[in-house]
Amino acid sequence: MAGSGVPSFQFCHSSFANRDGTGAARSMGYSEYVATTGAPSDGYWTEGMSNDGTPSIVLPGTTAGVATWWANPALVGGTWVHACARGGYIDPHKTEVTCIANADLTSGSGRIAAFAPISPTLANISISVVAIGTPAPAYQIPPVIGDILLFPTIGITDITFHDANTGLGEWVFSNVPALNSVFTTQVITLRSGAIYAGNAATLAL
Repeated sequence: MAGSGVPSFQFCHSSFANRDGTGAARSMGYSEYVATTGAPSDGYWTEGMSNDGTPSIVLPGTTAGVATWWANPALVGGTWVHACARGGYIDPHKTEVTCIANADLTSGSGRIAAFAPISPTLANISISVVAIGTPAPAYQIPPVIGDILLFPTIGITDITFHDANTGLGEWVFSNVPALNSVFTTQVITLRSGAIYAGNAATLAL
C-alpha cells in the first residue's frame, strides 16, 4: 500500500473513568489520535458518559509545531497524569483540575459528583459548592479563578469536602420533584486558599 505512512483515520484510545461513590462511571479522560503530520495524540476529558458530554482538549498533541503522543491517562479525582510517548514513554505530565460530571435526578433521587485534585497529606484538601441555573456568557467574579458559566437561577448547594485520597465530592439527593427540565451546573472549589471555577455540566430534574 502506497502512502505517507500516516493513516487517513482517527481513533480514540487510552480511556479512564472518574467514578462516584457507588462505583458508577461519571466522566472520563481519553486520548485521540489525530491523522496529521507527526501523528500526534490529544488528551481529552468529557463530563458525560452517555454521549452527552462536550469533550475538551486538556493536552494538545501539537504544540509549537512539535507532535506529542499523550496516552494512558491515570485519573484520580481531579489529578490527571498522562504518559508522553516521546522516544519511549517518558516525561509524564500532571494536570490538576476541579470538575463536575453530568447528573440525572429524573428518577427522584441520585447524586451530583465533582472531582478535585487528591491531597493525601490533607494539606490542600478541597471544599466545593455547586451552582445550578441557566447558561450564561462567560464572566468573571473576583477572586474566583476561571470563568463563571451560568446564572445560578436555581441556587447553590451546601458545601462538601472532597475525599483527600480520591478527590471525590458528592451531593446526594432523594425525593427530588420532577421538573422535566435540564439545568446547567458548575462546581466552585476552595483549595489552598484560592477559589476555582470548574467546567459546566448538565443536571436533569
